[in-house]
Amino acid sequence: MFKFLFLLLIVSIISCKEVECQKIKYLATGNEYISIPTIRQNDAGIEKINFILMRYNGLIELSGDGNNHFIMPYIEVNNKCINIKNPKWIRDKFWIPNYNLEYQNIEIKGIIFTPVNERGLVYQLQLTNKSNSSLDLFAGIKVSWNNTYLTIYSHKQIIGNKKVIKPTWLNGIVIEFYTEVPTFAIAFGTEENKLLKIIPKEIFENGNDEKLNFIIGMEIKKLKPNEKNIINIYIGIGLEEYGAVTSVIQMRRNTYESIYNNTIKWLSDRTVISGDDYLDNIVNINYFYNHFFTTGYALDTDEIVLVTSRSSRYYVSSAYWDRDSMIWSFLPILERDKKYARKMLEYSFMRQIHNVGIHSRYINGTILEPGFELDELCAPVIALSKYIEKTNDMELLEEKYIQKGLNYIIEILETKKHPVKNLYKTMLGPSDDFEKYPYLTYCNVLVFKMLLDYSKLFKLIDKIDLSKKYENMAYEVRNDILSNCIVEGPFGKMFAWSVDLNGNYILNDEPAGSLKLLPYYSFCNIDDTIYQNTVKWIHSEYNIYSFSKSPLSEIGCSHSNHPWVLGLCNSLLSNMRADNAITILRKISFDNEVACESFDEVTGESRIGEDFASCAGFLSYSLLKYIKNNKLLK
Repeated sequence: MFKFLFLLLIVSIISCKEVECQKIKYLATGNEYISIPTIRQNDAGIEKINFILMRYNGLIELSGDGNNHFIMPYIEVNNKCINIKNPKWIRDKFWIPNYNLEYQNIEIKGIIFTPVNERGLVYQLQLTNKSNSSLDLFAGIKVSWNNTYLTIYSHKQIIGNKKVIKPTWLNGIVIEFYTEVPTFAIAFGTEENKLLKIIPKEIFENGNDEKLNFIIGMEIKKLKPNEKNIINIYIGIGLEEYGAVTSVIQMRRNTYESIYNNTIKWLSDRTVISGDDYLDNIVNINYFYNHFFTTGYALDTDEIVLVTSRSSRYYVSSAYWDRDSMIWSFLPILERDKKYARKMLEYSFMRQIHNVGIHSRYINGTILEPGFELDELCAPVIALSKYIEKTNDMELLEEKYIQKGLNYIIEILETKKHPVKNLYKTMLGPSDDFEKYPYLTYCNVLVFKMLLDYSKLFKLIDKIDLSKKYENMAYEVRNDILSNCIVEGPFGKMFAWSVDLNGNYILNDEPAGSLKLLPYYSFCNIDDTIYQNTVKWIHSEYNIYSFSKSPLSEIGCSHSNHPWVLGLCNSLLSNMRADNAITILRKISFDNEVACESFDEVTGESRIGEDFASCAGFLSYSLLKYIKNNKLLK
């Protein structure tokens, strides 16, 4: 009996290791309208795609089932179906995934391409005959649309019907999804002069199918030795049949070459090159992931929308946080795309302003999770100030909705003020958890920074009295932080994490809002003794979340008890242990370079929060600052 149990244990361990080794790795791509978060590295299948629908306040996701992906490449050689297995991947301009493999004497290249400013994607297959004789081929994609979800944090099945249509004016097929009326549609087509084949033909006779499975592609007869054939399957979305069909036609009319070259130029204009291949991958891939997975256009309103992540692999996807969008996501985009950054501010100050500072909201601005966060209240103003500093866009600053939003934020701030002290309370901390003591040092430093920004902004529009008022308020906050938030620590005087103003305090730090960033927010100098003692405590064994004795030593917190990627960002931005952060960064096993929330302190494997898109943005921004500060740019 003991021997049997021992053997069973050994088998279990081996099985677990095999499962771990076989863990699926994903690539991602997307544009303003479509996100593709789960391209399987091992077989080039697309598990799901999604797009934003304001009508439903979240992401609409189309997927297959446990046995089928939403889209799979489908290739036959001499009537025999071949499997795409472990292809070699590269990214064009750090964003467009494409793969290569050889099957017997066929060279296969696939490109999964989401052109900028288009409502769709293209799955391209290039087949080259490397044999000495002609071959008959069939190439295209297999579509398995079995599930339709509304995703806001988690999946909610949408009950509806699919109607299959064969338009006379499209070389392809379109499927409308109905609830009471057509809710959206997706079209599949190819070049106008290509002979398209759809299997099974009965799909048109049935008209609709709850679980829709079909193959769409082209027969290639007698492909000669060394001859190449290229197949483009265009996939477009719209609110009903005509919108989806014209999305395909628009891409087709513009030609694949043109939309590809336009996208390459768009990506090139926003690419940073340092000469360090690893750092270039991280800074650029995370930038583009941030751009396309924290922002997008709603299919039904065409307005820009900001979210934590458009990937449902991230556990709080498809919702809005002021901090995530206005600090972590906004800053890298401001560095490389000022016009787009303005659109982000417009969304924040128009759609989201009436519930500013509330924990999280739906994309239409209504409350998702209640609870006040002081750092979130400050975030839009800090972002606006950064934008004006970069662009001198006085037109935006003088807009009535901007001025109204600034006044409203101050009104809310005043309701959080202590009756006597110039300190402001919060319910939730930067990690979105409840705080025992309401007056957080970091959050009040953000208030100090925000009030200084108010002073600068009002000075720019010649409101000198208001400018002076907010400057005075800022330094009153600073003085009361210095008077009430400094305590004795093991290394001398240091900043407390939080206080109750009755003598009680907590020593702590959180990656989502770290005391290490005090110099970054112009509160103190980096060589300030109290600040230095605080940083020393943060990274010492006195901090149970310091991981000071671990191989990969960076800060975590109770929200996720492992080192955080945001901790690396704080080290880079504060220039405190920045080189150590780079060393750790090179050892982390991101899922194809896209940032997660926390990583294992020993192995570097992702622990929680994969596809954390706003964190990807902050990582890209922090790393860009490090590259510039160390003069590494080419």
